[in-house]
Amino acid sequence: MHGDASAAADEAQRGYEDFQGVNPKWAWEFAILRARAQYRQGKYEEMLKNLSLVQTPAYGELSIKTRWLEGLAYTSLAKLPEAEQKFVEAEGLCAGSESRVCGNVISARGTLEMKRGRYVEAQTSFKRVLDYAHASDDRVWEADALLDMSWSASELTQFDKALDWAIAAHQIAVEASSPDIAETALGDMGWAYYKQDKYSEAEAYLQKAVGREGDDPTILSHLAKAYIKL
Repeated sequence: MHGDASAAADEAQRGYEDFQGVNPKWAWEFAILRARAQYRQGKYEEMLKNLSLVQTPAYGELSIKTRWLEGLAYTSLAKLPEAEQKFVEAEGLCAGSESRVCGNVISARGTLEMKRGRYVEAQTSFKRVLDYAHASDDRVWEADALLDMSWSASELTQFDKALDWAIAAHQIAVEASSPDIAETALGDMGWAYYKQDKYSEAEAYLQKAVGREGDDPTILSHLAKAYIKL
């Protein structure tokens, strides 16, 4: 939640080693936490390898989480057929459920549709997740869902909506002490202002995002475009 994926991965690894061979359920819980942290670090191949070394539960939340994370990793690696298969399996296990983990599967499905360029379908998935998140009172989940809505709106050239959702995500993320989401929202706000020809506002928010996120190439590229327009 606080953006320290490296520390999270290390702690999860220690937990996995402590419980491996002693309590399979808790070992898997830590394996899932390790996989989530490695995904945040962009270590997709390593994450998939580690998950493959532990026998996947046949059913239940751990099984859904495993397939969700594998699907996300395959999506990031542009292995879309493999991602599709994992999400189909997870969706089958989620039939009739509105749990948080199944909401994550719906969100991941939206991410896959974004990769395919099917932005309307993606936004439909993201809207379902936003409704679940809002009803759950999980503020971090809600902020994350708002970022996804902003992303899909931007690709649909709905830049006014993209800006509104990014602003809402940033406000919630700050209140919930979730710096990763807050920083991403700043970049999205800057880009939405840029696409609306509001270059001074774009430069201001992109500068804030660069100051927080360092050398993120996408934000640096957006900032350079804003400078050219000023």
